[in-house]
Amino acid sequence: MPTTVRMITSAFGANGTLLQAGQQYDLEDSLADRLVSENKAIRLGPSRFVPSVPVMWGNEEQTALAGPNDSLYPVPGGGIRAASDFNRLTLLSGGAYLVPAGAWSLQDIGPYIQLQQWDAQRLVWRNRQLQRGGTYQFTSNGASHRVVNTGNCLGGVTAIVGGSGYSASNPPTITVGIGNPPGKLRCTVGGAVTMLVDAGGLYSHQPTIEWDVSQQTPPFRTPQFCVNRDESGVITSCTATGNDQITAQSGLWTEIWTGAGLDVHKLSCRVVRHPDDIYPDTGSNVAQLRPVAAAAGKVTAVEIIDYGGAVGNIGFGGGFFGNFTINHNGGSGFTCALAGNFFVSSMVIVSGGTFPYATGDIVPTGGAYGYPQLICSSGVLDAEISTPHIATGFGTVTNNGVKNTLTSVQLDVDGICYQTRPVVNVLMPSAAQPSETPVVFPIFAEGNDYATLVRLA
Repeated sequence: MPTTVRMITSAFGANGTLLQAGQQYDLEDSLADRLVSENKAIRLGPSRFVPSVPVMWGNEEQTALAGPNDSLYPVPGGGIRAASDFNRLTLLSGGAYLVPAGAWSLQDIGPYIQLQQWDAQRLVWRNRQLQRGGTYQFTSNGASHRVVNTGNCLGGVTAIVGGSGYSASNPPTITVGIGNPPGKLRCTVGGAVTMLVDAGGLYSHQPTIEWDVSQQTPPFRTPQFCVNRDESGVITSCTATGNDQITAQSGLWTEIWTGAGLDVHKLSCRVVRHPDDIYPDTGSNVAQLRPVAAAAGKVTAVEIIDYGGAVGNIGFGGGFFGNFTINHNGGSGFTCALAGNFFVSSMVIVSGGTFPYATGDIVPTGGAYGYPQLICSSGVLDAEISTPHIATGFGTVTNNGVKNTLTSVQLDVDGICYQTRPVVNVLMPSAAQPSETPVVFPIFAEGNDYATLVRLA
């Protein structure tokens, strides 16, 4: 197992490769031990990249020419590329592989594997939608795409309340208390916008809004609005849309904004007419929309900049995991809920309940009493985090000498993409409803997942 280190000073690694100060690398244990003993590196722990193809450790320096900065978003396995055009990747929970430059096909995609693309505006990795069991072709510039196993790691942020009195230059910080290592998040203060309609124009079909964000400084989120027209086709207002929409309530008023980290003085937009629109795009037919700064002093975005490692089995029951702290840095009122990308690896019986019949017994209505069905359906599923799979299984009811009770459970289909820890629902035939309901909990565990990368060009 290779070891992850961060260089304190620059030094030469295997084959004369320069290991740069401040950068993170996965190295052979012997080389890592030597650099640490010479006070040239600090040990971060075992690597979360497990190669299943020959890899020449330290043979190539990782240089992100057009991608993330390693100090901002550490990439497990950074500095290492497999010396093959046909790579079978094995990734632990939280492990990632930065795809070298070229045209590639991602195949044999495991249920927890994500292909992510670097978002140069938001300075985060964002999921590409994958079809399980199929192939996905893409082109990487050597720093734009990575393959990552996000199963059982920090997965998302929900229920954001913006608070007040925060500074964009000193935003609140969130420290996650679980995960090996814990995930990392970044808060953005202010820079949201609302929209004013200075002139409504005239449109026979629904237009769209195009934004010019070329003068903005990352990280930021591009606003998302749709227009509202009256019966004559005049734009009367704009509505914030998309996942970036935030609603803050105070007393009897409601403020809705979208976007984050924007400089409104360097932001402009135009209304794009539908191709089938009957009106010419000239003169008074053209709407004039004006973005207005909003949410000053409020937290407008929380981004995951490192998913971290597996959070492990952090207890029974449902709900978001709450093992994190917020340093408000002079502001107040900001709250959020962190969600995990949990996957169910097994189930355990907490209490077996009491049934009128055991599995295989002949019930009065005819036939035999079948196996109880187990469904983890109460967790929140989110396709933005991963491709959802609902965990299902079955149980067996036997007589333990005292009563008929649930004595074993078997996972049939493992589940992924639960933002909250799901609760297992036990479903029985109507003739065999229990007088005492059994309690079954899901178990979450770190696990490997796999994918195959094939070079096309």
